[in-house]
Amino acid sequence: GNAFGLVFPQMPVGEPDVLRRLRSTKRAMDRIKRSPEAVALLSIMALMGHTPKTTEDMVSSILAAKASLVFTNVAGPRQKLYFAGSGIKNIVFWVPHAIAMSTGISIYSYNGMVSLGVITDVGVVPDPEIITEQFGKEFAAMWEMTRVEEVAEATAARAAERRAAAQASAVEP
Repeated sequence: GNAFGLVFPQMPVGEPDVLRRLRSTKRAMDRIKRSPEAVALLSIMALMGHTPKTTEDMVSSILAAKASLVFTNVAGPRQKLYFAGSGIKNIVFWVPHAIAMSTGISIYSYNGMVSLGVITDVGVVPDPEIITEQFGKEFAAMWEMTRVEEVAEATAARAAERRAAAQASAVEP
């Protein structure tokens, strides 16, 4: 089944460099995953289902006060799925709002594609399409930067292998 957890990472929203933002976010999430925070919050969420509604509402309001939005990502199937004999082109979902939050963002990967779902309170975010447009631009920039970095790393690794092979052949009698 699905497990629902809650964490509060510090996001590098002021960092202008795409790769630094990506790496900073990864480090923040890795720190949280190694800390007791994730387990504690998962336990609190599990307990809330067994408490009176008033307790659940109180805990929800405390947690909601610590966040500005709900964000989730789900890794879906890597291959195309079929329903009633027809291929499914794309899958999108929206974040369920278990706690009062003005914005929910969901990312779903499926069959080599990434979909973004955005749900907002129109009083707080009147133009959610701007989020999706900017996400597309940011994702493309991150993808390009990581691809360039991967090519550079692979090129450096091949050069190091060639140097090592050349040194090994120079040593052989």
